[in-house]
Amino acid sequence: MAADRRRRTFWDRLAIGRSVDGDQQQLREIEQLRRLRTALATRAAIGQAEGIIMASLGCSPDEAFAVLVKQSQTENVSLATVAAETVARVQRGPTTG
Repeated sequence: MAADRRRRTFWDRLAIGRSVDGDQQQLREIEQLRRLRTALATRAAIGQAEGIIMASLGCSPDEAFAVLVKQSQTENVSLATVAAETVARVQRGPTTG
């Protein structure tokens, strides 16, 4: 009987370990999916901002990207933030005053 109980305990611990490993794997996959969604949204904003800069300055895509990078470094904010702000300013339209 004691041997049976030890065997059951061993298999129970093994099953719990597998369950925990599976849960951790699922959490990693959820986090990876979240990062991919964020990356897609960020890339779209950066692409739009590049287009705005290209149209405004008459420059190439590489030059437009360099403008975004320089602004990001100057303001010490992420490239995604600079891109989003650029797009938002254009969407709001010209300011008066």
